[in-house]
Amino acid sequence: MGSGASRRASGADSAESKPGPPQVAEELGSGCVIHEVADRAITVQQLQDLTGCIATKLKEEGWTTTDPSVAKPVKLKKGTVNLYDVVARLVKPATEQRRCSYVELVATGPQTTRWFVSHWWGEPVFHFVACVVKHSEQRRLGHASTYWVCAYANNQWELAYDVAANPAESSFRRALDVAEGTLSILDDAARAYERVWCEYEVFVTLEKAKTTAHLFDIYTYHKHQPRGITDGITEGDRRGASWWWEDRKWSREKNFPVELAEAAMQAQVQLAIASVDADRIHILNSIVGADDLNAAPPLEHERYDVVNTTLHARFALAALKLMVEARRSLRRYVQVISNSQVTRINLSFRSDQVLSDETLQQLAAALPATLKDLCLNMVDCTLLTDQGIQALALALQPLPLENLHLDVAKNALSDEAVQAVAASFGESLQHLWFSVGHITDISDVSGESLATVLPARLESMFLSFAGCRKITGKTLESLGRSFPLKLSHLELMFGSCHLLDNAAVQALLAQLPEGLLELRLDFWGCPQLTEAVLAALAAALPRSVMRLELYLGEIPEISGQRGRRFAQRELLPTPDVLQTALSPGVSVEYFA
Repeated sequence: MGSGASRRASGADSAESKPGPPQVAEELGSGCVIHEVADRAITVQQLQDLTGCIATKLKEEGWTTTDPSVAKPVKLKKGTVNLYDVVARLVKPATEQRRCSYVELVATGPQTTRWFVSHWWGEPVFHFVACVVKHSEQRRLGHASTYWVCAYANNQWELAYDVAANPAESSFRRALDVAEGTLSILDDAARAYERVWCEYEVFVTLEKAKTTAHLFDIYTYHKHQPRGITDGITEGDRRGASWWWEDRKWSREKNFPVELAEAAMQAQVQLAIASVDADRIHILNSIVGADDLNAAPPLEHERYDVVNTTLHARFALAALKLMVEARRSLRRYVQVISNSQVTRINLSFRSDQVLSDETLQQLAAALPATLKDLCLNMVDCTLLTDQGIQALALALQPLPLENLHLDVAKNALSDEAVQAVAASFGESLQHLWFSVGHITDISDVSGESLATVLPARLESMFLSFAGCRKITGKTLESLGRSFPLKLSHLELMFGSCHLLDNAAVQALLAQLPEGLLELRLDFWGCPQLTEAVLAALAAALPRSVMRLELYLGEIPEISGQRGRRFAQRELLPTPDVLQTALSPGVSVEYFA
């Protein structure tokens, strides 16, 4: 686990203190002194160097297990050596002379915690490091990124100092307080969530996430590969057009083992164990807010329920799409989600031939009252109709949503579905991403209904009516009149809307918000437009804009080309009429 496992039960001392090779400290580095334990995070590169050292020691020295319950010595391999073994065979021998933490041996100065790692010491170290490496790659953090791992951050010679009686004063809590996220690494049977220190770390993580942007990612090693569930979209997912980001997330997460998710859904914090029972007592009392940390903790408590249901919901959401595709009952999963206090939900059902109105209604009814960030990709779900979208929209109305990402393109929907979604927008909404692209029956009724209800607090907005052939200038004119004043990021997709003309686009551009920082406009394949649109943009573009993207291909009067597909778009020099109007330092991408 992420902490208490560093204090193994009585009887393991002889194994943990068994001396190692005297030259190991010299091989690892000369080190430094880092007084603040939260600054003793380890880098990805240092973890990889450590596994290289372990691999060499396994081969040269023939390490055997340090597990005191094993009667006969068992030779260790890469797939079996765990953190108990590494601390006993390498960390303690290497740090014995200086009696310092492992990080202080290999670092040259403070290494502030970026991610906190919660895990069980009994998992294979090589699997653990593989998960950290994959996590850093998928979040695009780099090999210099830092992860707080208790075995390497705590001074194994002075654990009483780092592992305080009050969990809120422990080194783990101090590291969690400064971390931007928690990485929970699960063994193959989710035993980590049977350990009370891991459950405490989950509790602190979930509490912190209520009031901050603290992230909670979950990884495991399955079928010879690290598999992970991330809290929202990662930087690795953010490649190309934003409508593909959720698909990339789903592609990453679909191989997370369902059986492990279901095992984790059985975890109960009040039943968790610790190597030292005093830790269990202190932690449970800390979770329930007891004044006396040494008192017998209650068997049941509402704060136990919060930890349990929120953790269970993370895994229920991870397995939900697989259950939908397998046509299995969702009752247990939606009940877990409904009872939780999760604040973020991200699901992709793109091109799903099973997602029905009934299933969407079940999911909508399960959305927890704490939800602030919802992302649903339901592109080309052939069974969806207005009924399902209307049920979803009704469920959204009372939620304190700050971020809504809803993609329902290429479905058999009507204006009534869009009107229902528009009616769900609350005053708390700050970020809106909504696509109804390539839906035959969508008209200006949808465009005008959206424009009239845009929340005043909206800071970023993406709207796509691409391929909606009934859309006219009325939608653009309505949007222009309704832009929220706080809008700083704006993306409007109207590709292949053949009825749009210069007057409508000019009316839209004339109303661009003064504080706009980023603007993306797609009028690809709108044949009535002319270069007058470029002149209007040059005249109306707010001086605050620092990034501009334009898509104006297949427009005879502008690109001079017909027949080029959007996928074959070409990045061209910025037209002179625009270039002369831009402020210095503005980034421009012009496609035609």
